[in-house]
Amino acid sequence: LKPRTKPPFILFYEGNIDYLNNTKLSILNSNQSSDYAMKSVLKICGEIEGATFVLSFGNRKNRELIKAIADKGGKIIAILDSGIGVENSLDSELYEILKKDHLILSLYPKNVKKTQETAVFSAKFLATISDHILVGGVSKKSFESCALGFAIGENTEVYCVPFQIGSNYINNELISQGAHLIENGKEIRFRTGEHYDV
Repeated sequence: LKPRTKPPFILFYEGNIDYLNNTKLSILNSNQSSDYAMKSVLKICGEIEGATFVLSFGNRKNRELIKAIADKGGKIIAILDSGIGVENSLDSELYEILKKDHLILSLYPKNVKKTQETAVFSAKFLATISDHILVGGVSKKSFESCALGFAIGENTEVYCVPFQIGSNYINNELISQGAHLIENGKEIRFRTGEHYDV
């Protein structure tokens, strides 16, 4: 994280910290993500091999995705928008699974509760921890849309699920500005050193 603009001073974690060394794909979804967005993201993730998926644990829709990806054998890094610890989670059973078999990260110690500020900074962290972002369903007025600005500033590769004309999601606007339109996982090219692996 050191090459990033204003990297976090400290991180709190539970689980397998070695996951940070893996090829990472951050997934951005708003709490209002449609069923179409959820199904599209899950399909795309199922077609990607070798990546570790980074998702927000505080997002109800993402918790559904986390369960589905984990059930299919995928590796997960879950980002909390509150202090580290199961007592701050909204799904203690899922938290314990992630703690045992995956990785949980937070910018904050145990006694910090979720606020608008912690949610914004956690969304920014999620968007910048990876060199690649998959945008599922991100509404135009959301923490996730704000975080995308930081990611684009870091030259992060952005892949977007397309939506119908007139939707309230930011995806089509991002595609018109140069983000990659994606319909399957094989279209994501992961950069390793100076090369790209499919």
